[in-house]
Amino acid sequence: MTELCEFTREALSRGHSREEVREVLLRAGWKADEVEQALSHFADLPFPVPVPRPKAYASPREAFLHLVLFTGLYVTAFSTGALGFALVDLLLPDPVQESMAYGPHDPFGPIRWSAAGVIIAFPIYLWLLRKLRREYAADPQRRVSPVRRWLTAITLFIAAAVLIGDGMSVVTSLLGGEITVRFLLKALVVGGVAAAVIGCHIWDLQGTDTETPSGERLRPGQERLRGLIARSAGVAVVAILVAALGLAGSPFAARERAADERRIQALQSISSAVDAFYTTQKRLPNSLEELREQPDVYLESIRDVRTGQLYEYRKLGPKSYELCATFETDTSATRVVRPGFGNLWNHPAGRHCFKLSVRN
Repeated sequence: MTELCEFTREALSRGHSREEVREVLLRAGWKADEVEQALSHFADLPFPVPVPRPKAYASPREAFLHLVLFTGLYVTAFSTGALGFALVDLLLPDPVQESMAYGPHDPFGPIRWSAAGVIIAFPIYLWLLRKLRREYAADPQRRVSPVRRWLTAITLFIAAAVLIGDGMSVVTSLLGGEITVRFLLKALVVGGVAAAVIGCHIWDLQGTDTETPSGERLRPGQERLRGLIARSAGVAVVAILVAALGLAGSPFAARERAADERRIQALQSISSAVDAFYTTQKRLPNSLEELREQPDVYLESIRDVRTGQLYEYRKLGPKSYELCATFETDTSATRVVRPGFGNLWNHPAGRHCFKLSVRN
């Protein structure tokens, strides 16, 4: 490339036009992108000698801003995909996967975490993108920053690899006859996120916002298409976030679900303690206070997590009893699954009693 740049400088200094230099280099066998890169080193200005363009630089500030920008992009893309997966799991639950889970399965946990990622990272990404584009407009040479172009290339490579892998998974499942609606929707989420990243940043390798490194503007159709992809991607991210938060409910609803989960854990602890008491005493305890006084019995709590009232305990027979508590949510609405218990600990909102028997 040094030889090519030297030839270009010499030809321009002798009065040959850029078109003449381009044509003779192409006829000599140089590639078009190599010719354009060589010409881009010199500004197209009326001056007796070629005027070199300033070289692209990468200051620590430039590197920091672009690293934060692309980190925001990665977090947004990952969190949006996770939100899409969580929505599919909520709308089309898989009983097999839920039965394999360890401990209570709360479908809203991933939504809260992923929503936090989008809420924090997406505005940062948009703000930095707008800020950098204003700086590019003021200083066009910064558009070819090596930091940005390398990060763009790496991002597009990752997105393309994800898109190819996603397509292969779909075709493999289709050929194996194992394709399901759940799988198709999740594959669509992954493919959509990867395609949006590619669509919004593919032109950054040519130049950046509206020009190539040689100063040529992108075609109006390309600019409109990129703008349409960017706006559609932004609307899709916001729509997925709103839908996920709408299903998950408000923070107050999350607090109510957490309180009910603590109540269920306490009742399960009491049930295990009753089993242990019956094993040693060969009878049911007369009250929760008697049960708690046993030295070899562990109880998480015998009082409601919010009201402080004792949970209700009554003997129904030699081996049967019931435990009662007042709940704030309905498990049919919260969709919390407890593997291994079936519907045993499901409950409506309000006071509810569980009829139980010792397992000895």
